[in-house]
Amino acid sequence: MILPSCREVSRCLAEGEPENSPWHRRLLVRLHLSMCAHCARFARQLKLLGLAWRERFSVPLPPERLEALKLRLLARLKHL
Repeated sequence: MILPSCREVSRCLAEGEPENSPWHRRLLVRLHLSMCAHCARFARQLKLLGLAWRERFSVPLPPERLEALKLRLLARLKHL
């Protein structure tokens, strides 16, 4: 069993992939988060950002704006 790298876990978290992944992938991500303080902090930050976003903008974004935002965030994450 090989744990995913920090880069893989951060990408997975940013894309919201763990919820849609098979159980074994979710398990590996959770195991990584339990051992890696940096990724665990990143996961908490993403959760807080999502909560703040939903609280501030209770009106849902149109799908095209949401997709554009997602693509911009992913592009910035690739440069890290």
